[in-house]
Amino acid sequence: MTETKQLSPETEFYTKWLGIMDTKLMCLQNNRNEYLIDKIDERIIKYLSNNCLEKDWKNQLLLIALVNIARNIDAMTNLKSVKKLNVRFKDIFEGYNIDIFSRFNPGIHLYGYLKGEICFNASNRMKSELLSTYRADLYYPQKWIENNLTLDEQLYYKQFLLPPISFDSRDFPFTKLAIQEAQDIRKNETDAIVPHLPTIRAEANLRWNQMKRLRDAFQQQIKIVEADSISLPIEFSYAEPKRIGEVFYFRLWDKPSFVLNHQKEFSETVIKRAKQCVVKLFLKISFHYLLRIAKDINARSKDLTTPR
Repeated sequence: MTETKQLSPETEFYTKWLGIMDTKLMCLQNNRNEYLIDKIDERIIKYLSNNCLEKDWKNQLLLIALVNIARNIDAMTNLKSVKKLNVRFKDIFEGYNIDIFSRFNPGIHLYGYLKGEICFNASNRMKSELLSTYRADLYYPQKWIENNLTLDEQLYYKQFLLPPISFDSRDFPFTKLAIQEAQDIRKNETDAIVPHLPTIRAEANLRWNQMKRLRDAFQQQIKIVEADSISLPIEFSYAEPKRIGEVFYFRLWDKPSFVLNHQKEFSETVIKRAKQCVVKLFLKISFHYLLRIAKDINARSKDLTTPR
């Protein structure tokens, strides 16, 4: 049976973007003849729709996003890259009063931003991240185009590449400064915690030991139930050491017993499976025990679902 060839992307945004985004760019495909725009994460699509359609660099951002999809870059990294370039382009274009992307000269405008000629509040970290992102989003789309497209296709799609740059991080002091600033921030945060470390360690040790004692008591009750074939639910208690002076009371369930005792909360199908717990599928998932605090000092209840 012959497969019908898909003539255009399936995403609704293809139709919505016709006449706004470059049509041929939206139809860019990978080596399996899949439309890359159909594989793009919805968060990226929505960000482009809500923030970039009126920008003259929208096609450049779309190409970057599509190539990242082809390279199997995860969605959040892809989205951060698109966001970062969009926000910084907006700052640069407004700072230099640029109205169209063809007038953007990174040797003048990007270089000037990185040198601090505009956007005086831009931090060293912002500048360092922008240069790193720009270089990556220039290199990888160009490499992908050259490795995957015909010469005629390369000629067309290269118009959407970011303009090349002739400088790197060594031309600027902000990379070292950004690293130093990050180290200083971490040191200050660490210095603030150091006086409290003994208290934190003591509290963490206390909490860990309490959770271990609870787990041990929980596992012991499970062994008793399974060894003696006791029907659930059952109640048990265990006492903390005298220095803590607390006694906790619990009710232990398995999934079938919990469902049958709370039938109003479950569908008929689930209730039926609980009643017929000999069914292999249900048995496979029934060895989950639920631990409920039946009584404590504050008379509060809490369910803890713990897979064995």
